[in-house]
Amino acid sequence: MSHVLTEANRTIVSLRKALWTRTVIGQVTGVIMAQRGLTADGAFEALARASQHRNVKLAELARTLVENPHSDRVL
Repeated sequence: MSHVLTEANRTIVSLRKALWTRTVIGQVTGVIMAQRGLTADGAFEALARASQHRNVKLAELARTLVENPHSDRVL
């Protein structure tokens, strides 16, 4: 029973992280859309290119942009 609970807790943590990551990426994508007049796909592609160019995970770049609104110059 302990193994089942441990695995369930891991799943919960993983799902929460995925939901948070998706939310943050969505927020940044929306900002990029508004600032640059891009479609959702275009904004995501711009974010992905910036992530690759800086060799930073996309979710980490998105988190940085959300937490530091003046850091939008990295795109």
